[in-house]
Amino acid sequence: MRKLMPLISIGLAAIGLLLVTGCQPESDEALIRDLLENSQYTAEGSGFQKENDDTTNLKGAQLSPGFFDLETIPFVRFARWIVRPIPRHIEIDINGDSAWATIEAEAHGWFYVLNESVPGAPVYRREFYDSLVRDVYLEKDEDGWHIVSITPVNIWTKDGKNDITIKDLKAVARPSGAEFHITSSDTLLTKDQLPTFEPNDTVKVTVEAQIEMTSTEADSLWAFLHHGRHPRAGHRIHHRDPFYRLTTWTFEREWVIADDSIVTTPALRHAAVDFIAWSTLWGGEDATYYAAAWALPYIVKKSGEETPPDTE
Repeated sequence: MRKLMPLISIGLAAIGLLLVTGCQPESDEALIRDLLENSQYTAEGSGFQKENDDTTNLKGAQLSPGFFDLETIPFVRFARWIVRPIPRHIEIDINGDSAWATIEAEAHGWFYVLNESVPGAPVYRREFYDSLVRDVYLEKDEDGWHIVSITPVNIWTKDGKNDITIKDLKAVARPSGAEFHITSSDTLLTKDQLPTFEPNDTVKVTVEAQIEMTSTEADSLWAFLHHGRHPRAGHRIHHRDPFYRLTTWTFEREWVIADDSIVTTPALRHAAVDFIAWSTLWGGEDATYYAAAWALPYIVKKSGEETPPDTE
């Protein structure tokens, strides 16, 4: 009986604490879910809904040798309107002081496109349903749970006319010399492996994708670079720039980090490479929407600065 008394006392003390505070300690799953919902590494901000509508390539901004041999984008103006909020499903698997999380979402909306530069040209509206998925690995220490590594967000159109497969993404920055290269959306990246640039960098981005034809109609695509997107919704800076075409499936462009209007460093922003079917962009009234994208956070910091934390 004497041995039981300390245990009973501890139990009564815990009950007393609950009565005083009126709450229970959060579970690990709840803590992880809260971190994923609020971390600047996994919060996607305003997304594609607030993208600009500039699809005009300016040759003067590209200084690489052979630039004038690149193919520029035909006239097109488009915007995505996404129904919000986008519900996210988070599946969490905890094993001691480590955990895996899979974040999934379904985005529904409309794609508005003007593809003729003549007065009175029609604006076509194409409905879309896109799927999104990302994996996250986390670890726990005395300060709580932390994000260790993430995959890109993989985005694809559900039941599209054809499947777009992204094959390659490479970025080379000058003058810092930073390089980034992935060939799969399943690639787990630590924070130190994420694209990291200096404020005065110009980044050459080269991307490749292909269409796996499942319909009888041949099709092609065009690529766009999204950048400058703040991890918090409500920040309106979001650039969308068309790539220049090197070959049927390979595209390239330069990206000036200073254009992202980052005032203080270190800073974290989000970028994406976005492939949209040719028929979606330049088709007529009966054309349908399909696209694919990879999205990732990137870091802008000066030499010697720390990597941004999980939350701001």
